[in-house]
Amino acid sequence: LLLMGCGGEGSTQGDAPQQRGCSDLFEFPSIARPSGERILLDFTNKTCCKHLAGLVDDGRSVALVNIMRELDRSGVSDVPPALLTAARPLCQARCLASLTGCKSSARGRLEACEPSQVQEYVRLFEYVCSKVSPTEDSKASAARTITVTIRGHAQGRQALQAGESR
Repeated sequence: LLLMGCGGEGSTQGDAPQQRGCSDLFEFPSIARPSGERILLDFTNKTCCKHLAGLVDDGRSVALVNIMRELDRSGVSDVPPALLTAARPLCQARCLASLTGCKSSARGRLEACEPSQVQEYVRLFEYVCSKVSPTEDSKASAARTITVTIRGHAQGRQALQAGESR
């Protein structure tokens, strides 16, 4: 089954309901090919093709290549706010952990990506996702966890103090 418009140029998805992943072709930049090359990426999470398409579309590939170059040179790069906003759904869905395959058309036909190429993409998305701030829901959840932990410590201290005074 070929789904058009789900991600890059088209997505394939199994007919069986248990096959929930996606595969999609993307024009994806790299340091070796800044203008992009066709890459087929497979994910176990079916929303990842859509999220990645939203990130690499709309002229953001130039920013991605610049980040790749900076990471290659110094390990540090600024990530434009628009790119962070576009990356948020991809990062929240943990698409990097969902990546199961990569094929490149660099030699004119789809072949497995070079390990260094996969590593370049992994490093890029790990870096970008590390810069994406958590959503308000995540912040509120973290604040509740901290509050519970602090209350737990206060109750523990009170119990210790009561035990010491006996």
